[in-house]
Amino acid sequence: MPYKGHLSITVYKPKKPKKYGVKLFFVTHSNTGYFVDFSVYSRVFSMLRDSVFSLVDCFHKQRYHLFMDNYYNSVYLTQELYEAGVHISGTLRLVRGAQNVLKRFTSQPQHLARGETEWRRKGAVFVIWWKGVRLVPMITTSHEPIQEEVVQQKKTLRQGRVMYEEFRVERPAFIGHYNRHMGGVDLFDQLIQYYPFARRTRRWTQKLLKYILQLALQNAYNARDDPAHAQIQTSRRIVDPVCRLQPGDHTLELLQGHRQKRCWVCH
Repeated sequence: MPYKGHLSITVYKPKKPKKYGVKLFFVTHSNTGYFVDFSVYSRVFSMLRDSVFSLVDCFHKQRYHLFMDNYYNSVYLTQELYEAGVHISGTLRLVRGAQNVLKRFTSQPQHLARGETEWRRKGAVFVIWWKGVRLVPMITTSHEPIQEEVVQQKKTLRQGRVMYEEFRVERPAFIGHYNRHMGGVDLFDQLIQYYPFARRTRRWTQKLLKYILQLALQNAYNARDDPAHAQIQTSRRIVDPVCRLQPGDHTLELLQGHRQKRCWVCH
């Protein structure tokens, strides 16, 4: 939550679009987006596991399905939540408990072709590696690694024209389920607004549009069909008469109260 006031729990995140603010943790409904529960980060050190368990404490032993981002997720946390009666689905960072046989795909992504899948299972926990446009590591406790066929588009350049080709690729059905329930994420904030150039471009674009709108309103006001304002009255240049330009009485003298010479007739 953006905030720049004097508050002891304000945090600074240099890589965020809003660098100063209060950090909040939310549990939201996957279809409506309404907040179910939340907690405020109070600058007291705590493990991610404790933060997650404090938010889902009321869901234990009720078989709810929790979708999480890889920032919170890990293999160990997934196992503990499954034992507490909460199903887990989400993306995963392989450094958090995944097997070494799956970690090698990070350094050598060419081992998987597009559409191929690698997975490992430990009890009810599945760790899945799928190669789409990029490598996607995911974890779940309620899905089987069943493949489904989807249609994707590939952009190509032919004879100076951009062409889109459709092709079919197989992916785990669990990924489609995850995308449907996590579709409420603001993609601009997550993908684009993290880049400083994009943020500056967006800000200056808004300023330019406001300036153009102000000019348009001002021109519309000045060009209104009012007879009183149809013509702007301009003052004519005042020219002295010929008699005042003739030499004679109009001479420069040092008058009282003036430091420079003045015309005694005109003053």
